[in-house]
Amino acid sequence: MRLTRLKLFVTTILTFAIVFNSIAQKSKRVYLKDRLHDVTREKPVRVIPGKGTRTAPPSDAIILFDGSNLDAWKPGNFKIVDSSHMVAGKGGLTSKQKFGDMQMHIEWRVNDTLKVKGQKGCNSGIYIMGKFEVQILESFVNETYADGQAGAIYGQFPPLVNASTPQGNWNSYDIIFKAPVYENGKMKEKASITVLHNGVLIQNNQVYEGPTLYRKVTSYPDNLAAKGPIYLQYHNDPIEYRNIWVREVTEQKQANKVDWKNPFPKDGLGSVYTTSEEENELGNKHFEVKENRIEVLKKWKGKKAPFAIITTNKEFSNFNLELEYKWGERKFEPRAEAKRDAGILFHVQGKKEVWPTSLECQIQEDDTADLWVIKGPKVTVVGKDGNEKVLDSKVKRFQRNIKYNNYEIEGWNAVRIEVRGSKSAKYYVNGHLVNEIKNFFDETGKPLTKGNICLQAEGAELTYRNVRIQELK
Repeated sequence: MRLTRLKLFVTTILTFAIVFNSIAQKSKRVYLKDRLHDVTREKPVRVIPGKGTRTAPPSDAIILFDGSNLDAWKPGNFKIVDSSHMVAGKGGLTSKQKFGDMQMHIEWRVNDTLKVKGQKGCNSGIYIMGKFEVQILESFVNETYADGQAGAIYGQFPPLVNASTPQGNWNSYDIIFKAPVYENGKMKEKASITVLHNGVLIQNNQVYEGPTLYRKVTSYPDNLAAKGPIYLQYHNDPIEYRNIWVREVTEQKQANKVDWKNPFPKDGLGSVYTTSEEENELGNKHFEVKENRIEVLKKWKGKKAPFAIITTNKEFSNFNLELEYKWGERKFEPRAEAKRDAGILFHVQGKKEVWPTSLECQIQEDDTADLWVIKGPKVTVVGKDGNEKVLDSKVKRFQRNIKYNNYEIEGWNAVRIEVRGSKSAKYYVNGHLVNEIKNFFDETGKPLTKGNICLQAEGAELTYRNVRIQELK
């Protein structure tokens, strides 16, 4: 049995080595200059992709389109629909920012109401640097020339396989693009691209023989800018787009050493408050502070668990706070049938009780990083669109502002809160800014500059880990 497992392990390692080695090398496919747009050319075999095309952008991504606006693009005739996607219009759409080496994600769809035939009714394309096209076309059953179907390097190389979804379903492209390299007015290295279509590899570090042309043999010009815009083609067809983001491929290094401390250390410098008088009698504990984590209700006995908080002894003013959390299985009365819920409270004032006077970053299923202003403070909320509104919890004791977007995932989620005294606070989930407030005042109208930090237990098992704070001057 051990020998079999060893053989399996070695085989797996060798397989990965072969795959990564093939990706690292430029493709050896031949540019068939005499068969451009030849309808008799062999078609790629069809592969049915796995389920799902949506990929949330990583924290350093440049968001080109998320359904909210077209601010990243030059003025055009694309229209936003239902704050979720946009429909292509006359003239195409060109990004304001220019890119060279990059990672790109884009999702597109050919509406199932469109009548398609060959290159008509379903045609568009993504022009990287404004010159190098990846074709968009309905190709699940629609027939056309191989170097013009979905995923083709148009007019040069067909996709390795056809990974299209049926018309009316969303498709995704994940693209790794390497820009051409020029030295002294001469092309030194050709552009190359890797494309995953609905998660299936269809272009494997394939070189471009030159900028995209129609029915012409291409070659590289004497010179080319190092970066260019992304252009979404309008080919008389209302192709739909959503979830477009880019990462520039550059080496990123941390500039300064970050000094982080645990505000709830195992040695007891963090104190616990609970509303349950019988907690110790039953042997129950809301919180167990361990080496790098805080377990909430993990060993709780019984069906009912009163709400509770764990609070720092120290007050904090200017800081960055980070932690990760993961839900457990059990829920307790009085929230046994409700969403799993907890929270991070900061600038806590007055009596240390459940829901003290404070500002909250909510931890709750599907609602993490919603803002709550509790029992007195007043803040100004900065919307995603830049519009502002005031929430005054002196008027209404609990005031809520819903986050911009939901970036929660299954398993561990990372939360970051950046607080700058009474001036501002920003909430991040898995690297994405989702809520922002500024200008904090207490109930008397004085600036709310500092307070304790608390973690809540509200009837659901969970674990906080890697809780750490960076105090700023």
